[in-house]
Amino acid sequence: MLQTHASFEPVAVTPPCTRNAAIVRLRPQAGSTVACSTCCLKGVCLPCDLDGNELGRFGEIATAKRRVPRGASLYHNGDRLESLYAVRSGAFKTIGVSRNGTEKITGFHLPGELLGLDAINGGCHGYNAVALEDSEVCIIPFAQLEQLAMSLPALQHQLLRLLSRFMLRMTREEIGSYLGLTLETVSRLLSRFQRDEWIAVHQRDVEIRNKDRLMEVVGHW
Repeated sequence: MLQTHASFEPVAVTPPCTRNAAIVRLRPQAGSTVACSTCCLKGVCLPCDLDGNELGRFGEIATAKRRVPRGASLYHNGDRLESLYAVRSGAFKTIGVSRNGTEKITGFHLPGELLGLDAINGGCHGYNAVALEDSEVCIIPFAQLEQLAMSLPALQHQLLRLLSRFMLRMTREEIGSYLGLTLETVSRLLSRFQRDEWIAVHQRDVEIRNKDRLMEVVGHW
């Protein structure tokens, strides 16, 4: 079973934004393309551990860019996984929608971060990704990425590292502020979830043991 860990340490939260508009695909312009080898984000993006030749091979599959206006969706809940997206500029929020239509922000994504990893398991995106401001992403076709990762161990390692990173550092007070709950309510719920064996609390770490049950409770299924 997938296990997710959360540690109670400070985390910054960016205000949300409304959504509308459509995705605009950039047309190539002379001198406008930024290669992975010269990108200022290469040290924090997916190919950060690749050498010059490897970086060039990765750049060959990540040449397309897409501009997403403020409030527009990069992809929607239920869309089939075709590509991963590296945030090149701007910022995004991911939103989950419950069965009764209530929206819940599940994360924020800044330049250098990868969007779409949640769809790898089931082949479909489980959230909406919405631009918080005029943004741009690099499109990484997933089928080509899989093939390339098989021949580049450093890329495969980085991809696996990203897939296994589920650490969210927040205090109980910050969790309450983020969810609109009091500190007492957060503590009471954590105790209840631990009693029901949905989570396990190890000092300052929280391990999710029954993700399916938690998803049912919040109405995602």
